[in-house]
Amino acid sequence: MNPCSATPLDLIGIGFGPSNLALAIALQEQAGLLNRGYSALFLDKQIDYRWHGNTLVSQSELQISFLKDLVTLRNPTSPYTFVNYLLQQGRLVDFINLGTFYPCRLEYNDYLRWVAESFNRQSAYGQTVTAVEPVNNQGKVELLQVCSHDAQGREHKRLARSIVLSTGGTPRIPRQFLRLRGDRRVFHHSQYLERMAEQQCARHEPMRIAVIGGGQSAAEAFIDLNDSYPSVQVDMITRAAVLKPADDSPFVNAIFSPEYTELVFNEPEQEREKLIAEFQNT
Repeated sequence: MNPCSATPLDLIGIGFGPSNLALAIALQEQAGLLNRGYSALFLDKQIDYRWHGNTLVSQSELQISFLKDLVTLRNPTSPYTFVNYLLQQGRLVDFINLGTFYPCRLEYNDYLRWVAESFNRQSAYGQTVTAVEPVNNQGKVELLQVCSHDAQGREHKRLARSIVLSTGGTPRIPRQFLRLRGDRRVFHHSQYLERMAEQQCARHEPMRIAVIGGGQSAAEAFIDLNDSYPSVQVDMITRAAVLKPADDSPFVNAIFSPEYTELVFNEPEQEREKLIAEFQNT
């Protein structure tokens, strides 16, 4: 076991997805403006930077404008904007010629990876956090100790003054399928590419596959199965009578503005849940 780091960090981020990556940018830029140093480390259980890595099929696109990237709404002149990424990759003119606000997820994943590379000294991959423990001093919590182990099984303990959790979503498995979780033929879309590579259709053998659900992920899987696996017969099973697109009208999209986010955050829990349920189809 590695000894506990003696010097506390100002901040440890648990998870290094887009949310904490945006935080890393904000910390760096704010520290530069204030001419003030800081210490931060972001831990992620993946062995390298990947955003929804097992779901990145060629047909999948973002559902939101590229202008809602990691930093543009806060600081449009930042070097970490999606537009600057396109410029640095020699892709700016080509992207403009596409005439779209919605890049493919493969390209957006590459953008996130490009930004993350600038924070290699502040990130540690292959780290599974196992515990967060208080460090008391005279009856008060003075620091927090973050315990983790790396891909080789080595244990690490680090001290921090603040912790930011950004662990992402958890796959929701209907209870009817819980008993089949050990069957490699039954899987959540978050495992799509990895599990599909194991199926007999990957060897061009006939197979019948059911896609259960009617959201964007289900639609992307349905299209990819038809495009990439000619030996497959695909059935889509959905609760609704028809497939319904998400509501992305300008009025509804106003709920994602910073002002509305603050409003929802400050509401009582019951009101927050009511608002979230009302805008579920966005």
